[in-house]
Amino acid sequence: MRLNKSIFLILAIALFLRLFHFYQLKINNPIFNIPIVDSAEYVKVAEYILDKNFFGLPNSYYHPPLYYYFVAFILKIFNHSIDAIRILQILLDLMSLLIVYFLAKRLFTNSIGLISAFLYAVYIPVIQANSEILPSILIIFLLILSVLGLIKIYENIKKQQEKIAWLLISAISYGFLIITFTNFLIILPFILLWLYALLRKTRPILKIKYIIIFLFITILPSFLVTLRNYLHSGELVLISYNGGINFYIGNNPDINKTVSIQPGYQWDSLMTTAYISEKISNFSEMQNYWYKKALQFIINNPLKWANITIKKAILFFNAWEFPRNTDEEFFNNYSIISKFPFLKSNLLFPISFAGLIFVIFSLKNAKQKEVIVLIILISLGYAFTIILIFITSRYRLPIIPFFCLFAGYLIIKLIESLKQKKLKSVFKIIIFFIMLVLFTQIKFFKNEYPYEKPKSLGYIQISRALLENNKITEANKYLIAGLQLPPDELTYELYYIGGLYYNKLNKFEEATEYFKKAVDLNLYFHYAYNQLGYLYKKTKQIDSAIYYLKMAVEIPHADAIVYFNLADCHLIKNELENAMAVFESYIENKPSPNPIIYEGLARLYIKKQNYINAIENLKMAIKYPQGYEITPEIFNLIGICYMKLGDLENAKKYWIMGLRKNRKYQPILQNLKLLSK
Repeated sequence: MRLNKSIFLILAIALFLRLFHFYQLKINNPIFNIPIVDSAEYVKVAEYILDKNFFGLPNSYYHPPLYYYFVAFILKIFNHSIDAIRILQILLDLMSLLIVYFLAKRLFTNSIGLISAFLYAVYIPVIQANSEILPSILIIFLLILSVLGLIKIYENIKKQQEKIAWLLISAISYGFLIITFTNFLIILPFILLWLYALLRKTRPILKIKYIIIFLFITILPSFLVTLRNYLHSGELVLISYNGGINFYIGNNPDINKTVSIQPGYQWDSLMTTAYISEKISNFSEMQNYWYKKALQFIINNPLKWANITIKKAILFFNAWEFPRNTDEEFFNNYSIISKFPFLKSNLLFPISFAGLIFVIFSLKNAKQKEVIVLIILISLGYAFTIILIFITSRYRLPIIPFFCLFAGYLIIKLIESLKQKKLKSVFKIIIFFIMLVLFTQIKFFKNEYPYEKPKSLGYIQISRALLENNKITEANKYLIAGLQLPPDELTYELYYIGGLYYNKLNKFEEATEYFKKAVDLNLYFHYAYNQLGYLYKKTKQIDSAIYYLKMAVEIPHADAIVYFNLADCHLIKNELENAMAVFESYIENKPSPNPIIYEGLARLYIKKQNYINAIENLKMAIKYPQGYEITPEIFNLIGICYMKLGDLENAKKYWIMGLRKNRKYQPILQNLKLLSK
């Protein structure tokens, strides 16, 4: 693969833009080093992998797991540096840029390769993605590396060569791609069909060998991840369990609400629906619940669903960016790159779509039409998988390299037509381009799909992140700025954060005032009720604490910690039976088992010397961890209960199980020492 000198200039431009964007965020964004939302989850799981268990949290993977391990590897090598993740993503993206160049050069010409690489280098959403702790850049690299491998397979077959090195590279890349973004599993059968058609004129044994090798290697990572889910958590979950909720978000009668749902209270309330509606005992059941709910909507409302799907299809190819968990417009203010007149979707999309149309029309005369068909197949297949769920800006990024190929093709075709004075071709290109500009610039279904986030969201996320990291003064600055905005649908969260702020300062009256304002704006905001209960408990006003906590437990999606705090208040008043009733009401009203509740109830049974019921509840805590870390103390308590019942064999068994969690856990070691005497 020989490199044209111009590509080095393009690489330099790409590197400068990515590093400068990184630098701008580093000096301007107050929470650049504090990951939030999905980024925080990726870092949290990666650190857990490094510090506690290579196989991750004690549940099935929520996200496809390869990016967890990608982040964990970088944190391990670079001493837990968040910046190192971003720098290595920039280097990985430069490799992707080179692959874009090679793809376009092989499919078309060197000139198209250079133009395509340049478009990729200056495309702002990709530049921004380099500094996000999200899997977009890894997904792009794995996808186009796999496609490059398939192109090399095609070239080897044309030369009647039987080299499988590129087959292995392509298969391994695609297998890793699937466990980075599961949607690509849906496209795998179509790639296999393409490969089968490509091999139709080869020897049968070669055809079988290539197909089997490619299929086995691409499926192997998914099989191993699924096996891990089953062995590690006892749940049969294919790769990750976020597929069900994502499918529901984009396929339900209230899509305008679900697609704009915010992390935190709104998200937790939605997820709790599965627990309240049906007896959910693990994440596998929860995933199936959401799939079932979405499919019921589709079956019962086929015309309405078709209407939603058509709208999503239009929106996927629309040039407007759709934010997911953050206000992109707000955070764009922290980088000059985001404001600079480089390439954005409003220009790339109409150029690339026009280019795609001309590519399709010229397929009969194309030298490598099979490969062009493959790229179109992957692009449209991927678009279909996203349309099946919901449209968001970062979900469109994986096929941007292909958009750059088609855009590069159109630009060179236009230049050639102008040089050759083919005015008819020039006119066609311009007409296509103008039509597509008009199409992509229209804000379709503005009242049904969120083009922007509430203005308060950015201030909420920054002030909360700063507060959680004890940057109290800085947090207050953004909190005040947010509260000066006109009230919107998320303002109640600003008051809640204000309550947390004053609580950190030990200003009880101000904290309670802010929490009360939060519940005035959102009567179902159980987090604020819980905080009010906690504050009154902290100041020994137990009756007031019980009053607010009882209001919280009346809310259907109130979580287990509310019940735990209410039970604790009753214990402070020596109302053991009332405390037990609170725990039992959770078990009765909240079908989802929670280890916090079972452990709390078990401790009360131990106080009553009812060791049989205590053991039963502690075993339930172990059986249904629901993603919580089961501590060795739970095993210690089971052992103590068995010892009280005179069953020393089972006592020793559970103490040994507890030591597997922590070999240096002193209470268990002391109990085993007493047992051996």
